[in-house]
Amino acid sequence: MFIIWRLKLAKTVGKFVTLETDFSGLLAGIRKVALNYDAKAKIGMRYAIQQHMNDALNETPRVPQESGNLRGSHSVFVGNELVATSEGESLGGSPLRVLLEPSEIGKVVGTLVANQPYAASIHEGISRHGTPYTYKTPGTGAKWIEAKLTSGFEKYFNILASYLKS
Repeated sequence: MFIIWRLKLAKTVGKFVTLETDFSGLLAGIRKVALNYDAKAKIGMRYAIQQHMNDALNETPRVPQESGNLRGSHSVFVGNELVATSEGESLGGSPLRVLLEPSEIGKVVGTLVANQPYAASIHEGISRHGTPYTYKTPGTGAKWIEAKLTSGFEKYFNILASYLKS
């Protein structure tokens, strides 16, 4: 890409001073930095969202574990790429293996999924009958995902930022 700058000097008639500069090297460098930044953001998001899942599984309020199926059904994605699951955290559960979300150009999106049909109602503290859910296992409770995001946002952001700075 060439940028041509024309400068007309006040006392010259019909004459231009022309400066031509080739910015193709600069633009290639900017593209390289942008691609590198995107790759670092994806790596940082991977570790930040994995930490979020680990906190949801292990810090109070933890994911309810009456049968263990919910605990073993968490998946973490960056974009549509599966990066981790909670499989093995319990005897049951089946984590989501494929996420088909429309990609958002220029955005790095991390997704934490609890893959059980009752996950949303239990997360909100509502039983399948529409009444408040009673958590039986000490240390478990509603909002096990949301509470970690709210309380640990700075921690997750710092994990992401550390990869962007590297």
